[in-house]
Amino acid sequence: MLLCVAAIWRLGHVGTFVFMRGRPLVESERRIFRFHVASFATLMIVAAIFVAAGASIATGVGALSLHGIYSLSFLELWSLSEGGFSVVALLKLSLKPVPRASLLAELGSIGQRKKDDRLQKLISGGLISGDAPLTLTERGRWAAKAVRLLRWIANFKDVG
Repeated sequence: MLLCVAAIWRLGHVGTFVFMRGRPLVESERRIFRFHVASFATLMIVAAIFVAAGASIATGVGALSLHGIYSLSFLELWSLSEGGFSVVALLKLSLKPVPRASLLAELGSIGQRKKDDRLQKLISGGLISGDAPLTLTERGRWAAKAVRLLRWIANFKDVG
């Protein structure tokens, strides 16, 4: 029963997103992430109620795991469709032929825009200072340590 409720919950969640497109609740990456976290947290409460009423803990964990898979997949697909190089190239070329130099120039501006946006998010998130030269804040040092730990666990050798 809980897995059915969780499946209906996810359908309702994606339906809500489709209905809310273009509205402030889901207009940015951060807000869409919060939308998914809120949904997961609410489902966690629902799962706890079901477990308290006799459902197995494994079923509760399964329902939450499926929501996690759904959210990660949704966020990845949203990010990929947001406007990467390949998406922009395909969309531009689907309208009309475009000279190679013109397309490359536009793709170059996408890269710069994304870099500027990421840098601004690091500053607004309190991970780096906005001063010149840029430096890590205390929060940024902790985040860098966490990333280094994850890279060590995954056995990544280079940074770039």
